[in-house]
Amino acid sequence: MSISYFFLLAFGLTAFSLLLAFFIAYITFHPFWHTKLVDMFGGIQNINLGSVIFLSLSIAFVFSDVTQVHLRARGAIMVEADALRTLGRISLSLDDRVGVPLMASVQQYTRDVLQKEWPEMRRPTSVSFSTNESSALGPLTRISDIASHPQNQQLLSPIMTNQLMLLSGRVREQRLLRVEASRYTIGYPRLGLVLFLLTVAVTVLSLSAISKRPMQIVSTFTLLWLTLISLLVVYTQQNPFAALDYVSPLPIEEALQRLQVMKKTGP
Repeated sequence: MSISYFFLLAFGLTAFSLLLAFFIAYITFHPFWHTKLVDMFGGIQNINLGSVIFLSLSIAFVFSDVTQVHLRARGAIMVEADALRTLGRISLSLDDRVGVPLMASVQQYTRDVLQKEWPEMRRPTSVSFSTNESSALGPLTRISDIASHPQNQQLLSPIMTNQLMLLSGRVREQRLLRVEASRYTIGYPRLGLVLFLLTVAVTVLSLSAISKRPMQIVSTFTLLWLTLISLLVVYTQQNPFAALDYVSPLPIEEALQRLQVMKKTGP
């Protein structure tokens, strides 16, 4: 999401919050309703604390979950890039019958991640990553096949074979973490809970200020605006690869550059 689009949505939510606050004040201070509401709730003070606290906690939990997804995505990218560089370095010390196809597969996988998977991960609805046309599964499978092929294992020591299988498994695991993070959403249950608590908090806050119109408008607008802007930030941060502070492909790009240099300078 672009910054201009974000600010446009924020402006719309600000206007909506202000209009809703005035609409609530219009209803609650209408002569037909105001007298009844004052008789029923005019003496209530500070009853909004509990609902506001629950609302704040629910938003904080959602923010924490989104932050953890971003951290896991960044960590997965770093580990994946490091494993690819390590596979490239190892391939230079192997028999050409193993090292050459291994280096080619690692390079092709890295390119496919950047050219195929990364644009899809930035989309609001990611496509399936289960086909070679839309993913880097083809070269990743070849990396695993090279490490586990019986003929290749005869050319490698047991320690080197285990290391290659460990690194290929690590790449596969971090790729799955990366793809999973790109499909993360806060979900309708949590969104519904926040909106329900917001409704309760606004209702209770309006009733606790039923005798003071300016206080009711200001407090209702503030609560609505802060909550809706928080939800907007959470919405834009759901996908760590398309957020305003998106996860950068720089580690993978640097890994590809390093692999290409290895190919030129390796024996």
